[in-house]
Amino acid sequence: DPEGTPLLWGKAKPVHHPWNKTTIPSPQPRDFSKKYSWVANVRLVWKDGAVTPFEVGPLARLTITAYQPSDFGPGNGILRVDLPKSGGATDLPDAVSYTMTLAWRAPAYSTTMQRLLARAFSMVIHASHGWQSIVKVAELIRSGKIATSKPWKAPSRRTFGVGFTEAPRGTVRHWVIQEGGKIVNYQIHAPTTGNASPRDKYGRAPFEMSLLNSKVTEEVGPGEWQGLDYVRAIRSFDPCIACAVHIRVGSREINRPLF
Repeated sequence: DPEGTPLLWGKAKPVHHPWNKTTIPSPQPRDFSKKYSWVANVRLVWKDGAVTPFEVGPLARLTITAYQPSDFGPGNGILRVDLPKSGGATDLPDAVSYTMTLAWRAPAYSTTMQRLLARAFSMVIHASHGWQSIVKVAELIRSGKIATSKPWKAPSRRTFGVGFTEAPRGTVRHWVIQEGGKIVNYQIHAPTTGNASPRDKYGRAPFEMSLLNSKVTEEVGPGEWQGLDYVRAIRSFDPCIACAVHIRVGSREINRPLF
């Protein structure tokens, strides 16, 4: 990095680290036995030098939270959220007029159903955390603390920046090199980038792993498959991709739109 610290723990060549990478489109014929995807290979380099694909999204986010002490649990793999009683609105069903506690346990595996459940429970976490944030903001305003930012000017020298955050569908990572207020190079890893990345010598990414050994529940022959089981698995990641999937049955290809 700019300070001389080895990238990737010094255990892997940093030539494709986002700061060093420049995307130059080079369209080529599709070949499923060679390069078959435009999606970048996003891999994690561990301290011991191991390189692995990894999943991001609500399930990954909740699992990490479940094993760390927080407002929602002691770090034992279980999250609990207490939902308060409604404010007395007369047009709400009785079921939502009382306090309730919802719990979520980190699963041993990432499955279609577990990913969907995690997406739902994430909304509960976000609602609870959002309310806590509103209360905190109100307290700051009452104490006269209303500043929301500090003046900032881009340095004239070349500088490197990086930012990680969480979007609803997973982790978003940005890398930028700027000089004199102008972007010299920029890379982004959107949540779907890593989940959908193609196989390489380090293994298969989450999308492909989720389809391996999937049971086909369609009660028709292979020639009439619609690919619903595969679509359900991929859709459970809440992907941001083109709206069609491709199924190959022998030498024949079947295209099915997702919407």
